[in-house]
Amino acid sequence: MTKGAIPNTQIKQAADVYTALRGTRPRTRKDLRNYVKVFLDIDIPDKRICSMHVSPMDYLWRVFGCDFATGKDSASNGDCVVWANRGGGKTELAAIATLLDCIFKAGCQV
Repeated sequence: MTKGAIPNTQIKQAADVYTALRGTRPRTRKDLRNYVKVFLDIDIPDKRICSMHVSPMDYLWRVFGCDFATGKDSASNGDCVVWANRGGGKTELAAIATLLDCIFKAGCQV
């Protein structure tokens, strides 16, 4: 082994951790943002531009997290109307939400 090389056992362990994390449901908004960044290589904006609007991450967390929320954060469903500029990522975010539903929500049919 050359100096600075990573042993094969550590590479295997890292691959196993990566695979396990891929199948682990994000439990927080931060987890969800990180999951999408790591596994889909998409950085979801999390900043409101106008005080009366919500960020793209607000939308994604709402539609993904609502089925897992409890107490005051629970909702009857995650359906919502998204109104944003052309090219603002509406379709991409909806596709991400659908993919996450397929992975993490039992009985999801697309």
